[in-house]
Amino acid sequence: MIRGRFDADGRPFLEARVYIRSLKISADIPFLVDTGADRTVVMPTDGTRLNINYEKLSDPITSLGIGGASEDFQVDATIFFKDEDESLVGYSCKLVVTRPAKEKLKLPSLLGRNVLDRWNLTYNARGQDIHAHYHDADFIHRD
Repeated sequence: MIRGRFDADGRPFLEARVYIRSLKISADIPFLVDTGADRTVVMPTDGTRLNINYEKLSDPITSLGIGGASEDFQVDATIFFKDEDESLVGYSCKLVVTRPAKEKLKLPSLLGRNVLDRWNLTYNARGQDIHAHYHDADFIHRD
């Protein structure tokens, strides 16, 4: 089981380790659980913290969301979550990286349905509990 947390505003987050080989990045990112997001997105808040060189990204795409259109990039990535038994559960995916823009600088990165659809997710805001049981994964490493 993968456990998450709620922030001070009551928003559910899951922590993950993200590997982006093409950018030589390996970092922990808190992802807001977003069942309305088709894909998992690294927003500028985390991209800036990780020193992503946006000039190295190519083939921009346009994404549409509640905040309107944004210029994004897709990169191959692996996202790992730590299970309660200390296993690492990993997913290979196209990760969306959003180019910095003033209106997006304070938005959290999003964990989208490309990962969430592979889980049974339990959400209890009153009890401050969110956890996931995974159906499958691309990688499972048990110690």
